[in-house]
Amino acid sequence: MTKYHDYNIPNKGASNWHEPLNDNFRQIDNDIEVRETEANRTEYTPEAGVKFLATDTGRTYIGDGSNWQPLSLPAGAKTPSIVCFQDADGSYA
Repeated sequence: MTKYHDYNIPNKGASNWHEPLNDNFRQIDNDIEVRETEANRTEYTPEAGVKFLATDTGRTYIGDGSNWQPLSLPAGAKTPSIVCFQDADGSYA
């Protein structure tokens, strides 16, 4: 298993090495946030526990299975600065 996300690491020489990797792919949508402009948020299904980061506004949402719920910060907390690297073709790194 990996240290932070419990992804499977196949044993060296294992004949069924693909099985643990397939398990990893099943987890990846919940483990990695969706990054897109806020206007395109509706193009993504708000699966429970999935995080959405609006790259243009910095707003963060958590899917509840039906809707994207705004992530609330504790009272007095400052909104974190978000840096996105955009390639020359307009895509995000």
